[in-house]
Amino acid sequence: MKNALKTKVSIVQKFKILPILGVVAFGVIIAFVLFYLTIPKTSIAGSSHQYPSMSFHDPVVISGIDGQVNAVYKFSDVSTGIDAHIKIISFYNGASVSTMDNFAGGYYDAWQPFINSPGNKTSWINWRITFKKAGTNTDTILTRLAATAIDVDGDGSTLKEIVGAHRVSTYSAMAGAQVVVTFRNDSCIATSSTNNVANIDTNRTQAMFMKIFNNVSTINYRTGAVYGSSGSQIRQNSIYFKYFDMMPSPLPVELISFKATKISNQQVQVSWSTASEKNNDFFTIERSLDGNSFIEVQRVKGAGNSSSTRNYSIIDQEPTAGVNYYRLIQTDFDGTTEIFKPIVVDIGKITPGISKAKVISNPFIRNFSVVFNSEETTQAQVILLSLNGHVVYKESIDLKAGKNEYHFTNGDELKSGAYILKIQTEIKMIVSEKVVKN
Repeated sequence: MKNALKTKVSIVQKFKILPILGVVAFGVIIAFVLFYLTIPKTSIAGSSHQYPSMSFHDPVVISGIDGQVNAVYKFSDVSTGIDAHIKIISFYNGASVSTMDNFAGGYYDAWQPFINSPGNKTSWINWRITFKKAGTNTDTILTRLAATAIDVDGDGSTLKEIVGAHRVSTYSAMAGAQVVVTFRNDSCIATSSTNNVANIDTNRTQAMFMKIFNNVSTINYRTGAVYGSSGSQIRQNSIYFKYFDMMPSPLPVELISFKATKISNQQVQVSWSTASEKNNDFFTIERSLDGNSFIEVQRVKGAGNSSSTRNYSIIDQEPTAGVNYYRLIQTDFDGTTEIFKPIVVDIGKITPGISKAKVISNPFIRNFSVVFNSEETTQAQVILLSLNGHVVYKESIDLKAGKNEYHFTNGDELKSGAYILKIQTEIKMIVSEKVVKN
């Protein structure tokens, strides 16, 4: 843990001065110290002072039946001016609540539900945690939130604990931790090994798993177990809404925004901003047609280390008509990568005039031709894309104002299947047609 800043003012009077000058000097020193203490102390990767440390205890049922689906529990004053409401959303495969919050062991300020896990099953409870303005039912948005699962372990033989959350920005686990983490989009699940780690102890970092949330008023949480024996077990979970500085920084890049925008010439502008960067080598922008299989569009050099806002932007000149998915990947100098949640942009139908194109010999074996009109004499790019977005052929051609005819003669190099043919200038898409190789 980092020690709190301690300021000590010591005035040693070595010379005899007028009393009024001493008073003035003392006042100036005190004013400077107070001003210094008000300056925000920032770090590139974020630290505990940026995150609220919350205290969860003494829950009260305010809706529904205790221990049943739809029951809502209120934790008052979890932080200054903030209450937390926790709702039981669902039980999966026989899991149930034994105790909503037990602080006999572990940490009084952590939320510590006891979960009943049935034998020979993978089971869990889904929770919804909503932060409210104290004493009201009005949601409040938290700029930053850390939720650290402690003592994520097993029973030493046949049980593994499960901890997960939705709307996670990023996570942190120690090197050599006994948890296996799966992070897809903004859903993050950690599963322990069967090893038992004694006591609920924040010094046992091998069994800790910290999740970071940005700009949230509600998060979804999951607690459960994989149990391979008969009977059942009651497991105590400990979720501490606190940032732990001894954990590896979960924020090599603190992302402020990430968006994709269709621009008028059938291109897509992808832009993003960062609040801070640490050891950031470069970014990679990827595109997908289905949200699963991505290809690289462009790489952009990162700032390395920065604690100020940085803005980035690229233009994708090769999107396909309809829906396009974009994904941002950040790579450290040591090769470590962080993948951010994909975003979607629909560039709609092809522009007027593209339908005037006529493809001759389609389907084709080796050659095809396309006849089309151009409004001006200019240079254009011919691009042939596979249906998953890979560029398989590209060349530059000269266009004349009026009727043009392009001949493709490289079919022998292509596999059989469907492709998208595009002919475009720097400012306009002219041709977008589907062609098929037999």
